[in-house]
Amino acid sequence: MKNQITIYLKLDFRFLYIIGLLFLMPQIVKGQTYTLNNDNIYEGFTRGLVKDIIIDERGYVWVASDGDLIRFDGKENISFKDKFEGEFFKSFYRRKNGKILLASDLGLSEIENTVEDVKINEIAKASNQYSDSTLYFPKSVFEDKKGRIWL
Repeated sequence: MKNQITIYLKLDFRFLYIIGLLFLMPQIVKGQTYTLNNDNIYEGFTRGLVKDIIIDERGYVWVASDGDLIRFDGKENISFKDKFEGEFFKSFYRRKNGKILLASDLGLSEIENTVEDVKINEIAKASNQYSDSTLYFPKSVFEDKKGRIWL
C-alpha cells in the first residue's frame, strides 16, 4: 500500500511541474516585436478642414484645404499656398490629358508636376466682387466630352 501512494504522489508532482512551466512560458519566451510609426499627414496644415484629395501621375498626394495646398510625398508635406493670393482651395479635377486643375476662391489653376519643379499656371482669375469678366468663388471643376471646362 505504501508503494501505491508514492506512485500517485510522483504523478501529481509531474503534473504540477508541467502546469508551472506552462504558466511561466510566456515570461520566458518572447515573441516578435513590432514598431509602429504614427506619422500624421495633417502635420503642417494650418487648418484641419480638407476639401479635396487627388493623386497625380507621379504618385504624390495633393490635399486642398481651407488654408493650405499641400503635396505629400510619403514622408513630408510641402506647402504651395505661397504661390497663390488666396488661401481657400476647393477642388481638384484630372483632365482627360492627365493635367490636374485646381479651383480656389481666387481662380482656376493648372498644376504641372515636373521632375525638377512644380509649376502652377493660372487659367482664370477670380474675384471676391461679382462681375461678368471674372470668376466668383468657384467651388468645383468638370470637363465635358468636348474638353470644355465647367465651373
